[in-house]
Amino acid sequence: NIRRKKNIHIFIEGMRNILKSNEAIIGVVVGQPVQDDLPYYEEIKTMISDFGLQDRIFLLGFQDAAPALMHYLHIFCLLSEYEGSPNVILEAMAAGRPVIATQTSGIPDLVSDGGSGLLVPPRNVKAFEAALSKLLDNPHKCHQMGIEGLKIVKSQFACEKMAKQLLLIYNKLLRREK
Repeated sequence: NIRRKKNIHIFIEGMRNILKSNEAIIGVVVGQPVQDDLPYYEEIKTMISDFGLQDRIFLLGFQDAAPALMHYLHIFCLLSEYEGSPNVILEAMAAGRPVIATQTSGIPDLVSDGGSGLLVPPRNVKAFEAALSKLLDNPHKCHQMGIEGLKIVKSQFACEKMAKQLLLIYNKLLRREK
C-alpha cells in the first residue's frame, strides 16, 4: 500500500539526485494508494512530475506477482517510518536482492547492516542517497549483499524452520495453561 508512513517521497527525493548522474537507472514503486491517504498519492505523483522524472520513476500500482518482480530489481528499498517485520524484505532477500531499509521497528532484525543490506535512519534523504550510491558504485558488494540476504532467508526463515518454531511456541503455551 502507498501510505505516508512508507516515505515514498524520501525515495523520490533521493532518486532525484542519483538519476542525474546515472542514465541507466530507473525507480519503481509497487503498491496501491489507499483510500484514507489519497492526498499523499497525489503528492508523490506531483513530485515525480515536478522533478521531471516521469520517464525515470514509475508507479506500478498493485501487483499480484510482487515477489516475482523482485527478480527484476537490482536493489530493494523500504524507507518506512515504522513497520513490524515486513515480509516484503524477506521476499527481496529470498530473490537475492540487497536491501536498503530504515533502521526502525523490526527491520534491523531482518536486515544485517553491511551484510544483507544497508540501514538508514527514517526521513533521511541524504543517508538514503549515500546508501544507494554506495551500492550502485560497487556492483560486487551489491551482489554479495544479495547472496548474504538469501543465506539469511534460507537459514532463518525457511518454511520448515518457521513451522517448527511456531509449534514450539504453541506447545509451550499449551503446557503453561495446564
